[in-house]
Amino acid sequence: MFKIKSVVLCDDVRIENNGKYLLLGVYTGGVVFGAPEPLILPSFRAFITAFTDLQVIEGEVRVRAESSDASLLTTNIRMERSGVDNSDVTRLDISIPIGPIQFASIGKYLVEYNFGDKQWNLIDEFEVIVAVN
Repeated sequence: MFKIKSVVLCDDVRIENNGKYLLLGVYTGGVVFGAPEPLILPSFRAFITAFTDLQVIEGEVRVRAESSDASLLTTNIRMERSGVDNSDVTRLDISIPIGPIQFASIGKYLVEYNFGDKQWNLIDEFEVIVAVN
């Protein structure tokens, strides 16, 4: 079981020495660029809070345009929970690097995962927008 509780797309995630997460460059209204080209993010992350009973989380995360099945970027992930019984459902905070990334055009993009079952599941979706001055 792997159930996503929340997702934040951002530029970077850091951990303070008191254990709190610091999310930098949070995207709330889409990914906005000031010029039409190039549409490149040098750093891009998905910060996910999920509940799971999986001892090992292993698979892929990808970004793709809504209009295409082709991946713009695919990242492999592997995490092991420690100090918990296999049957326990626990909260897990995951910071997944999914950049640098270059978008082909403006439009809607999807962030998806699969954990070995070859079925892609939605993490989040966002718009790539060019601001008009």
